[in-house]
Amino acid sequence: MAIYYIDGDNSPGARTIGIENLTDDEEVVICYATSNLYYCSDKVQKSLREKTKAILSFIPVPEGKNAVDFDIAVKAGAAAKAGHNFIFLISGDKHFDIVAKIIRRQLQPGKSIKRAETIKDAILSDVKNANSLSMASDLIKLQFGESDGEAFYKKMKELFFNEFKLSEESEKESRQTFMGEYYDSYYEDPVGEVIKNNCRYEKTHGELVKLLTELTDGIGGMGSDHFIKLDNLVAKMQEESGLICRGAYLMGVKDCDRVKA
Repeated sequence: MAIYYIDGDNSPGARTIGIENLTDDEEVVICYATSNLYYCSDKVQKSLREKTKAILSFIPVPEGKNAVDFDIAVKAGAAAKAGHNFIFLISGDKHFDIVAKIIRRQLQPGKSIKRAETIKDAILSDVKNANSLSMASDLIKLQFGESDGEAFYKKMKELFFNEFKLSEESEKESRQTFMGEYYDSYYEDPVGEVIKNNCRYEKTHGELVKLLTELTDGIGGMGSDHFIKLDNLVAKMQEESGLICRGAYLMGVKDCDRVKA
């Protein structure tokens, strides 16, 4: 979770550029002097609340020299101790770089604190944490504007696919290759197993036919009840073998579809 501390007395209004790009798991704390006419305005506060999904707080600070700066420093130190992953001090005053350096000493590995001129600058300074194409697209649009950013993102994807020759056809071939490897190396093929079983059925069938032939001479020919029973047994075994093969085949096809998806 990222938290942004805004120096409300330093170029009021300018520091919140980019607030519309924040998500609902981020927090913005705007600190300002009680005499600050800009952030004391209900209209301004309402406008910012409507513009962002982030948790937004407005903190009036009692009058005093550098009171807002001290208040932000104290709050940022408390946030570091509380375990916020990313802390941003949004101000044009460079002495916040020193504040960040001091607080950084107590941060655990993987967490950070830094100063940025605006919320937008803070977001763009942390692009290494972009972990999806959607987030990358948003960052590009933030940097270049909605229209130019979208055009640049599309061009970048096109160049990437051309560079690695990832056409629809090659994707299909790649999928087929994967399927082949999947079946050859990682999958116990039920179709193959049942075909083997079916061969055993066929062998048994052949032996039974041979047995029937031998028995026919001794039990009175084709009309014998014994012959009919044996013949029915053979037919039943063949039917069972076919059903098993078909079921296994359908199961294999279904699994193929699952892998493709």
